[in-house]
Amino acid sequence: MTEVNEAVLREWCERLETTTTPQTTGVLNRVAEGDYPGSSTVGMCCLGVLTDMVKDRVGLEEAEIKSRPGVIGYRIPGQSYAEEALCPRPVLELIGTGGITPRVEFRGESVSVVQLNDQYGLSFKEIAALVREAYDL
Repeated sequence: MTEVNEAVLREWCERLETTTTPQTTGVLNRVAEGDYPGSSTVGMCCLGVLTDMVKDRVGLEEAEIKSRPGVIGYRIPGQSYAEEALCPRPVLELIGTGGITPRVEFRGESVSVVQLNDQYGLSFKEIAALVREAYDL
């Protein structure tokens, strides 16, 4: 079983609690408004904040998503595909959650932080508090 990287999770929570980056949904990082379904707010989702924070540590580079103007994805150098909506595998491996998006208890259910951000509309600070609770940080 993989051990959770508490130091990185703590750092992520601190970043969520203090960032001035606007919050968006549906993508990791939106740098310009677009005309597609979902939020068109410029900003990052909670996993975008995490990915941006550790991209250099795990060897990811930013890549413009041609099919979605204004959206930035992340990829391993030399790879043609860039992840725009899901947390890249090297990031999940670094945080030690067994290759899955972090999950927390919310309203009596186990939900992913993506759901908290995109479906329930929780703020970065609210997500950070639930992550701290779930992982005893």
